[in-house]
Amino acid sequence: MLAYCYYAVVIGRSPGIYTNWSTYIDQVWGYSGAISQGFPTKSAAVTFLITGKRVLTNGTLQMSINSSHLNELTPRVNVYADGACGRYGSSDFIAGGIGVYYGKADPRNVSKTLIEVDCNDDCKSHRAELLAIKCALDNEAKLLKDGTSEGPINIHSDSLQSLLSMTFLREYWKVNGWRKLSGGRIKDMDLIVPMSRQLDSINQIYNDKWWGPVQFTKVPSHSNVSGNIYADCLAKQGADEMFSILYTD
Repeated sequence: MLAYCYYAVVIGRSPGIYTNWSTYIDQVWGYSGAISQGFPTKSAAVTFLITGKRVLTNGTLQMSINSSHLNELTPRVNVYADGACGRYGSSDFIAGGIGVYYGKADPRNVSKTLIEVDCNDDCKSHRAELLAIKCALDNEAKLLKDGTSEGPINIHSDSLQSLLSMTFLREYWKVNGWRKLSGGRIKDMDLIVPMSRQLDSINQIYNDKWWGPVQFTKVPSHSNVSGNIYADCLAKQGADEMFSILYTD
């Protein structure tokens, strides 16, 4: 009989890698929709943790960071983040923007050009998606500092890779010296590392308040989720403004 020493929890109370059977069972027993598996080696468990999410990309994926205090009764503030980047028409002109949407006519809503939020001239869609999530985290950090935060946030995005960079992949990269499983460099590490620190800081404050940690939710791309549609519009508005600034008189 094959002995399992490592247990990967993709969906459960606290996703991650566990080596203690009792602790592992606590994460999945009675948890609706739990996804987990045991492995004889750590590398196999990590691989499953990273790749096992692929079966969920067509639906809504809930992802949370570990927390010592978790009160799921605390109402969540839903925040939708989206990035836009691409060529305009048949031209070679590239422009991008980010959008963060809280609600209709909400003063916290954000529409910005990429040149306002990024000193890197690498205008790529994935980076724009990350920058939108970064903006949502920055906003929450400011609201917490001002004492005006309305509760723990749930960041919605249609970019699975960006969400994984803040959840499963982030947890592994941190313990692996911010390197991939293969040892290679992480793309957009200049964003991901400070975003990770910001997330840790927010979650610590949340813990002190007995709130659950920041949640991340995958929403289907090009779906009819209204919040995602509005965030997309705000991002495209930022891209249009960037195009106007750079390429028109």
